[in-house]
Amino acid sequence: MNNRCRILAARAAGVVACLLAIDGAASAAPGTISMSWGTCSPIVSDVANPPTGPLGLIFSVVGNDETHSAYQVRFLIASSTGEIPDAWRFDAAGCGAGLLTVKHAPSPALAPSCPRFTGSGSWAIATEHFDALPEDPSILRGILILQYDPVTADPGLRYFLAEFRFDHTYSVTGPTTPGVSCGGYETPLCFMFGSEPNSYLREVDGVEVHFLHGNEVVTVHSGGECLPPVPATHSTWGQIKSQYRR
Repeated sequence: MNNRCRILAARAAGVVACLLAIDGAASAAPGTISMSWGTCSPIVSDVANPPTGPLGLIFSVVGNDETHSAYQVRFLIASSTGEIPDAWRFDAAGCGAGLLTVKHAPSPALAPSCPRFTGSGSWAIATEHFDALPEDPSILRGILILQYDPVTADPGLRYFLAEFRFDHTYSVTGPTTPGVSCGGYETPLCFMFGSEPNSYLREVDGVEVHFLHGNEVVTVHSGGECLPPVPATHSTWGQIKSQYRR
């Protein structure tokens, strides 16, 4: 990780610690969220030569011991060039529109060691999208918010939260060929947590509790120098909290 990514990680960790103190959450174990390429653990922080075909960014949490009924996962994608290449434009207006899948449960291979955080009860997607930041279209963001029947976590288990699976079947190095390929696959990129929280809704009192961050940045081609802006407010999560009923 380059120096600017390290600075970003330190700043974001400080923001999380500050918000936890402000929330005054009663639990001593909110859990630690991490992101990794292709698996929950061990953490794979960089893909030097990403393959064509599917590439999954997986989010997981370990150490949580609370009863919860909703959670959110948010991340940003940034480039040192100030532009996201067509190969990673999986938003609605992008070259790879329709080739992104968001998974809310682990694959059969991952499930034994990384079960889903929602437990076996019913769940619903509150919001799920992948788009550009309104204040800076050169930064992409992924968001998933789930609501579900209350479930109590085992702090000794690592739980699956989400997988954003990018299908790079048409991604190529070099320029884009319209209607045939999506270029710029060789571009270094950072995938990172921003200042918006990754958090869960504690069932006992409806308080939003912020996960700790196990890592702040994962990369392709070692990332380059990526520094995102301050994200917009997260209104959808606020609406979920306002609808909470004990």
